[in-house]
Amino acid sequence: MARRACGRSAEASRASTIAAATAAGASLIAVRDVGGASAAEALETTAWAACALVRQALAEADGKRSVGRDDA
Repeated sequence: MARRACGRSAEASRASTIAAATAAGASLIAVRDVGGASAAEALETTAWAACALVRQALAEADGKRSVGRDDA
């Protein structure tokens, strides 16, 4: 039986993990190449972006529209 995480199958969770890792890797390269950031700055920025994506995904899973934005 597949383990479920956040109401999703293990396969879907694995696919989400791979997608996030791919996006983070691409972001890391872009921050370095386009933004001219140092390796440390690129890692810090990519980690921040990954955390923001996870926070938003969790908020949406809980039925909230967005986190940290004024919906007015």
